[in-house]
Amino acid sequence: AAGSFAGMLEAQAPLIEFLARTEKPQVYAQLEHKPEQSISLLADSVEIYLPLAGMVDIGQELERLDKEIAQAQQEVARLQSKLANESFVTRARPEVVEKEREKLDTQVERIEKLRARRLELGG
Repeated sequence: AAGSFAGMLEAQAPLIEFLARTEKPQVYAQLEHKPEQSISLLADSVEIYLPLAGMVDIGQELERLDKEIAQAQQEVARLQSKLANESFVTRARPEVVEKEREKLDTQVERIEKLRARRLELGG
């Protein structure tokens, strides 16, 4: 599957260049080292790296990610406090409690993704 995907990327390189306003994509069967200051995407069994150096102010992006992480952590603390309140859990409708638990799970997952993105940028 990875081979056919690589062939498709090679064939569509001019279109990718045009749409992404970037250089010709480089396709490797196996990459020894992940490019520095890049983000990665997973498409089926293919990993795609987008170098950000020179395109994005890495320091500003790290600050932005830190702010998002802090906001998400505050929301997690608020939701955990709410769900730890026995009065809320017993008096609220079950669907409301479940919705708050889903919000908590979403925020925890968001923090994990933001931290992973921060690590990818070298921070």
